[in-house]
Amino acid sequence: MIVRLLLCCLLFLPTAVHLEEAPQIPPQPDITLRQAFDAEILDNKTEALALYKRYLEQGEESAFVRGQQARLLSGLKRGDLALAEAKRALEISPNRKEYHILYSELLRQANQKEAAYNLLLEAANRFPDDGEIEFFLAEVCSETGRNAEAVVNYRQLLFHSATAGSRFPLFRSVALLRLAMQKLRLGDRAAAGKFLVQYLRYNPERLFPRYLLGYEVYTELGDYEAAVRELEIIALADPGQAMEAGVDMRRTYGALGLMLYVLNDAGCEKYLGYLAERDPRGLFAGVLAAHRGDDTRALRILLPLLKQNALQYFARVALFRVISKTSTPKELIKERLALASLSFQSRRYRSGIDLLFLAEQSVKSKEAEHSLATIQYQIALGYIQLDQPFRAIAYLREAIASAESAKETDVGSAAKLLLARQLASKPQNRDSEALELLNPLIALGDNAALGERALLHQTNNDCKQALPDWNHVIEKDAQNVTALFFRAACLETELNYPAAEADVKQVLRLRPSFAEAKNFLSYMNALQNKELDEAKSLSMTAIEVQPDNPAYQDTLGWIFFQSGQPARARYHIQFAARLMEQGEERHAEIYDHLGDVYLKLEDKQRALYNYDLGLRAIAQKSQLSEADLRLKNSLQQKIQGNGLK
Repeated sequence: MIVRLLLCCLLFLPTAVHLEEAPQIPPQPDITLRQAFDAEILDNKTEALALYKRYLEQGEESAFVRGQQARLLSGLKRGDLALAEAKRALEISPNRKEYHILYSELLRQANQKEAAYNLLLEAANRFPDDGEIEFFLAEVCSETGRNAEAVVNYRQLLFHSATAGSRFPLFRSVALLRLAMQKLRLGDRAAAGKFLVQYLRYNPERLFPRYLLGYEVYTELGDYEAAVRELEIIALADPGQAMEAGVDMRRTYGALGLMLYVLNDAGCEKYLGYLAERDPRGLFAGVLAAHRGDDTRALRILLPLLKQNALQYFARVALFRVISKTSTPKELIKERLALASLSFQSRRYRSGIDLLFLAEQSVKSKEAEHSLATIQYQIALGYIQLDQPFRAIAYLREAIASAESAKETDVGSAAKLLLARQLASKPQNRDSEALELLNPLIALGDNAALGERALLHQTNNDCKQALPDWNHVIEKDAQNVTALFFRAACLETELNYPAAEADVKQVLRLRPSFAEAKNFLSYMNALQNKELDEAKSLSMTAIEVQPDNPAYQDTLGWIFFQSGQPARARYHIQFAARLMEQGEERHAEIYDHLGDVYLKLEDKQRALYNYDLGLRAIAQKSQLSEADLRLKNSLQQKIQGNGLK
């Protein structure tokens, strides 16, 4: 469904910028150029071409004139001649970016897209941080199947708008929508939503992106209030305009009706009624009957639907509201728990928690029978999803107490493991309490608890304690991918590359699609300056999965650096630094790499600046590992001059 929607959306996007723009007058034009310029304004292309040719016959070679001829010839559908003129303009003025763009765009039109890609890639290295170059490079990357590289260039464009000139609003809008679609294809709806919100801030009249935001993002993320807000704008728009934009109005009305019903909004009647008329025995008719209080009809429609698909969230909400009118708490608890589970699956965590609260009270008051510890554990899971760790901790403690009282060992152990993880996480950092929970479980032979303890030590940069635990975990479970991967990370920090490499290769044998393991292996090869072709292949495979992962971009950049391509290295590592700076943590390694790249490019001022940023990132850490101390010493030496000779 998403792919079809995205294809519809592409129909309404520019895929290239027109080449027939108003001509630019060079400084102090002579009379022939003035006449050619006037002919262009009057759209007399043939006369303008003749005048430009006359100018060149006078012996005055000019990149400007060659460029103007290329644009005119392109408008007259004389592609081969246009290409020749654009190429000549670039040969005359290789340091003018507009001729790189002109020639590459004509190559694209001539379906010579690989040549256009290579030309723009060279231009991106020649003109660093230029949004206009990056936009056209992103477009040709999309057309040649280099999707991850396209994402990088679209994102880079958004970091520095000033270089894109007057056309930046167009470039920015296209980039935002392309990025949103890429995130939707990968199923990252939250990230897609951020790009769509930015897009609509600049293009509020566009209906299809608003439909994507409301239907494909907010509805799927369980934010029904936000989804209704977006979809109601579409519902109130001109139906013909909405259909022309590619909006599926039936889906829009259906989503609105169902979500408004869940939100107890009387406005659902209009949309549900419209659709119920067209399918009197379908979901919309059943929900409408429940809304109107026609319980018999609602049950007659909804029960068969739920028998076919027990995971139909809206049907179960309607059924629950119908049966809750007459059922006792004992009869209702299973339905409450089932609906709570579906609410969690639909990311309606608050609604699910409210249902679990009612189930908890029924069990506590002896109105119904069920595992109290299980209910409390599920409430804690809901709070974790809502990013409310302290409430989650409180309910995990209750779940442990209830499990011990009822002798429910499995639930109690699961709650202790999750509680230990929450206590050891930021901002709690209560490691000693976490260990008090884990150690008794480990003494009983709980391998999962041993893994949690190893991870706790490793998070605190204490690989000396983490490694023995990982070794014991792997002894009991040789195919534990998580343990193998984290043990490899510990071994790498201790510079034991052969053992780390062996673990990562085992991880990839067990899980070939593990992008982080591919990146890790390629990074180790880059650090050792070995097997760089294989490292590059692995790195680019990882980037295809997460093109805007700063660690992955840094790895690819370092591979280019080790391969003797500092300009390409700068592009990727600079991008990694910008992505990193959008988050909360700063990674000194990225700044160190960027400093080395600038040093290679003979830009000592920027090199020193990034080395200093690396030291500042290390200074922010509360506890330093041996790897941190090594990097700190290296950065200090570089700043003092040992690395700048």
